[in-house]
Amino acid sequence: MARIIVTPDERSDVVLLEERIYPVHLDNRVSSLQMIERLAWAVNDAEASEQLDAEEHEDSERQHGRPREDEGTQRRVAKDRVHA
Repeated sequence: MARIIVTPDERSDVVLLEERIYPVHLDNRVSSLQMIERLAWAVNDAEASEQLDAEEHEDSERQHGRPREDEGTQRRVAKDRVHA
């Protein structure tokens, strides 16, 4: 028996989908589409969770005085233009 497990990333202990799947689940169009739909929901939720975690990480770094990566790049480009 196969299992499908979807988590936001390998470090996460959050499980968004854990389902045993048998060949019968893929035997007909209706059950196949239902399986794909559940999988799509879980994958979309995982992506949203990863984006939220990244945004929270950025916010935390900004609160501690660390510029975002793109802010530092913009500063270097502006500095290079001044010195050119």
